[in-house]
Amino acid sequence: MVAPLKLKREKIFSKAKSYEFSEISPIAKVLVNTPVTHLEAIYDYFVPKEISQKALVGSIVKVEFGKQFTQGVIVDRIDQSDEVNIKPILGVLGIPGMVNKNVIAHISATRDRFGGGFWDVLNSHLPSIPIRELNLNSIERDGKSSNLKVDLTKFLEKSAAEIICNQEIIRCAIHDPSGAKPYELLVEIIKARANIGQVLIICSDFREFDYVANLLSQVITLNFVKIDTRDNKTDRYTNFVLANTSGASVILANRSGVFTNLEEKSTVIVINDFDQSHYEKRKPGWNSRDVSLLRSHDTSLIFYSAVASLEVQRLINTGWIKEIPISNLIKHTFSVLDGRDSDLAVIRKSLKNGNVLISVADKGYANVFLCAKCRNLALCDCGGKLQIKEKAAAPICKLCDSQSKNWKCKYCLADRPYVIAKGMDRTAEEIGKAFPGVEVLISNSEHVAQLREGEVKIVISTRGAEPVSNYAGLILLDGEKMYNQPYLRAEELTRQNWFGLISRVVADGDIYLSLLNNHPLVQDVIRNERKSQELLNQREAAKLTPFYRVCVISGETMAVNEFANNLQKLATFLIVGPSEVSKNQSKLIIKTTLETSSNLVELIDEVTRLQSIKGRDIFDFRFDPYDL
Repeated sequence: MVAPLKLKREKIFSKAKSYEFSEISPIAKVLVNTPVTHLEAIYDYFVPKEISQKALVGSIVKVEFGKQFTQGVIVDRIDQSDEVNIKPILGVLGIPGMVNKNVIAHISATRDRFGGGFWDVLNSHLPSIPIRELNLNSIERDGKSSNLKVDLTKFLEKSAAEIICNQEIIRCAIHDPSGAKPYELLVEIIKARANIGQVLIICSDFREFDYVANLLSQVITLNFVKIDTRDNKTDRYTNFVLANTSGASVILANRSGVFTNLEEKSTVIVINDFDQSHYEKRKPGWNSRDVSLLRSHDTSLIFYSAVASLEVQRLINTGWIKEIPISNLIKHTFSVLDGRDSDLAVIRKSLKNGNVLISVADKGYANVFLCAKCRNLALCDCGGKLQIKEKAAAPICKLCDSQSKNWKCKYCLADRPYVIAKGMDRTAEEIGKAFPGVEVLISNSEHVAQLREGEVKIVISTRGAEPVSNYAGLILLDGEKMYNQPYLRAEELTRQNWFGLISRVVADGDIYLSLLNNHPLVQDVIRNERKSQELLNQREAAKLTPFYRVCVISGETMAVNEFANNLQKLATFLIVGPSEVSKNQSKLIIKTTLETSSNLVELIDEVTRLQSIKGRDIFDFRFDPYDL
């Protein structure tokens, strides 16, 4: 045991430098970012006097761990330690107290829910810290935005508007009104909540971020901060500091900003929480929605999307979240697959009033084709399906990328393809022939089309790449394909996409749905029923989120099989698999009730810790992933 420190100027020595340690709370308890999982813990370090005033709780510090230099975060300052051979803190990185106690608690709660290490989560929050110390005191801090003029009555009844403007803590879900300018209601909600306290808006992707940023910059003139991960190192760090320390009125961020430090009675608004961009790709794989729900109860929370995600819908059903109804319901004219009007007829009618948007499932030209004569599937010699990426191009194999020049059917030797899975390029070709006097624009993830006022055009787009605008007509193609894809969220995403696009159609606009009239989604669209109790019931029956927690384990087949066998002996959790996903790689799905989920998190953490100690390859795990 180290004797208590008594001398005011007692020193410790190292080969490189001698340190005079702090007279006040000279020991810092530091949560160290260790190179291996099983060593992550809190260690004691001396606080040199020269940095004592900067070495606050929450400061990021440089320390020596073993023979390596790494980072740590100070979680406490104490008077004495029972540890021996205590090393000094080598420096404070960035501003003092960069991660305060509230953020530490928030990150700890996230780690407890999703597993992994504290630093795995913290690294998602922190920006790169510049080596050269910045003079942040010179940065202008504008003060709070307040007394912003708000008009919610255009969209909400008086009682609903009063909830949004309530000084008390609120938890609610709301959707974009149909026919209004995109995000017009969102801006009014942000202004209303900014009159009460800080507002943090979490966007799903960069297109959404840029559009909302442009709208807000026109109405929020004081202390509006954008945490943009595309910024250079210095600008991103500066904006991170301003957002976390200046009491900014409005903060706009993507997924990584969800841990931003906020004052009491602040509001967090999560836009389109169902979007895959809200799911962290690095382990342990948390998502913006659940992390926002883990905030302290003195923060208001608003989910803004075309349709409430199933996770949010469950919370609405329990009464924990309140659904805010929209009052300005407008009328549309709907046509369906087995109806009187074809998609071309709807386009022709809508073009008289403005732009038309056509939504398709896939890029490309002919993604799957048959022989036009015998109707056999076009296959490569390797067994892969052939596709035609461009008009007049040779078919290419989806598996081996080999070209089939001068393609002929293997069965009848005919050379004419029959396309059964059209891509957007083939659709554009057909639409262009049907409407020769109208310009057809292609919009996808690589290039988003731009619309100018006064021009009438047809836009063909894949999901998420639609130009942000209002439309006179909407054609929703590939309904069966989108709704029946073999993904966990296929039905939910189709509902989100269709209702979201319908919200952009002006009053009395025409909409074509490529599903039969008796399809559940068609009936919900016609009735404007945005909730789907049927999908929730299916999830509950299948023991999936949001009624159960699901952990997906993936890794080397032998290790996954061994873990599965040991887990089955416990008879505590529901196990699906393991199943082989590639050579020597397997996947295991574990389901657990909400009440026992913390036990599974602790078990997975303990297994990975033991694997790390033994030097074995650690399998990957994700709790409540976007897809299974």
